[in-house]
Amino acid sequence: TTKIPTSVPVIGCGAFSSSSFKHYNIPESVTEIKSYAFSDSNLNSIVLPKSITRISNGTFCACNSLQSVTIPESVWQIGEDAFEACRSLKNINIPRSVKNIAKRAFCFCYNLRKVRVPYYINIDKMAFIGSPNVQIEWY
Repeated sequence: TTKIPTSVPVIGCGAFSSSSFKHYNIPESVTEIKSYAFSDSNLNSIVLPKSITRISNGTFCACNSLQSVTIPESVWQIGEDAFEACRSLKNINIPRSVKNIAKRAFCFCYNLRKVRVPYYINIDKMAFIGSPNVQIEWY
């Protein structure tokens, strides 16, 4: 597990892109994770802190080993390409706080089977393009 220091408020663009680390401990001091911060990395699972309010564009793009994501109730938006080509992701629970899932957010997630989403959410019509097995479960 890679521990990010509590003195870090922002994880920059591409900060851990293509890294070989499988787990990160992200402290509550982090209020923003910029675009493509973890893209193309060997990340296996991630628990986002409650201090995060949006998942930026491409944040976890092409994380082929990513199996588990915990999105806190503080997140209101999932950006474009946020989880694009996360081929090991099978299920995801979108909290009630999320109001918008942008285009291609979960595209080419071939093994994504179940996505739980609140019934009043705005989902772009291209959010799940190329993810042929996905089933939306409204709650």
